[in-house]
Amino acid sequence: MLPAVWPGDVLIVERVEPAGVAEGDIVLFVRHRRLIAHRVVKNHSSTMLTRGDSMQATDSPVSDNEFLGRVTSIVRNDRNIEPSKALGSGQRAIAALVRRSDVAAGVVVRVRGRLQTSSQTV
Repeated sequence: MLPAVWPGDVLIVERVEPAGVAEGDIVLFVRHRRLIAHRVVKNHSSTMLTRGDSMQATDSPVSDNEFLGRVTSIVRNDRNIEPSKALGSGQRAIAALVRRSDVAAGVVVRVRGRLQTSSQTV
């Protein structure tokens, strides 16, 4: 879910009914025994479509059995961040870069990690 969620982030999830989720919310669901946090792009009656911020295609519809809840907070570096409903321009640029290749994603994550480490030692 780069760039809204980064490796090491902790997601606080609230159990809600699927009907209580709005477009732009980040939700948590389970699929193939894996936890997935993606943004809702469409939620109408019995159909919830999601997509990772750096993905081009939407996921197959999330069923009520797969749905676990809505992300209400992201804990990063001992700070609580309220997830936004949309990406900012800088985040969209990172998503476009990450979308291009797994190598680009790895570079972005390593650079961010180094920047974070250097800012903590200052």
